[in-house]
Amino acid sequence: MVIDGDGHCNEPRDLFDRYLEKEFRERGPKVVNAHGMRWMIEGKFLPRPVGTWGHGTSSGYFGTNMAKKGMATTTQSLDDVSGRLKDLDTEGIDIQVVYPNITAMASHLDDGDLAAAMCRAYNNYVAEQSRGFNGRVRPVAAVALQNPMEAAKEVRRAVKDLGLVGTVVTGTVRAKKSRRSLLRSFFS
Repeated sequence: MVIDGDGHCNEPRDLFDRYLEKEFRERGPKVVNAHGMRWMIEGKFLPRPVGTWGHGTSSGYFGTNMAKKGMATTTQSLDDVSGRLKDLDTEGIDIQVVYPNITAMASHLDDGDLAAAMCRAYNNYVAEQSRGFNGRVRPVAAVALQNPMEAAKEVRRAVKDLGLVGTVVTGTVRAKKSRRSLLRSFFS
């Protein structure tokens, strides 16, 4: 059995329109055309434009021509089930574990509630879409770490209720407080 342990699922343009809870839609991620198609979240571009360092590349989470790369799928999301399955067959891959892209960076947002809602939306999307792959595509959950109790709750929901195979988190969390005040709050 061949397992691709590092597949990816780019968030489709309309993911947050379809899945983000209504109370977060107004301030949720928006697709903008700035140095290529990007998400605008909290006034920041993700992925970052060419020439800056950080998560994401300029080769696009939107509009990448998969056919040009010899792929059957028409999208890097999970929306083209038959195309991705053909590509798995061509590559001899039995199971593909897929990780989020932009949503994996939710812990870097200032608004922890929005970040958690974005992760729930992504997790609901990949759980729903992966059903069409008959067990061949196994999504990993996104989780926001600003509120550790909520993060633990979402991991349990994603694995137990949605059937996702794990989670991915970044090594850092965005904090409005300074490191010194965070340390004081831990030790007081």
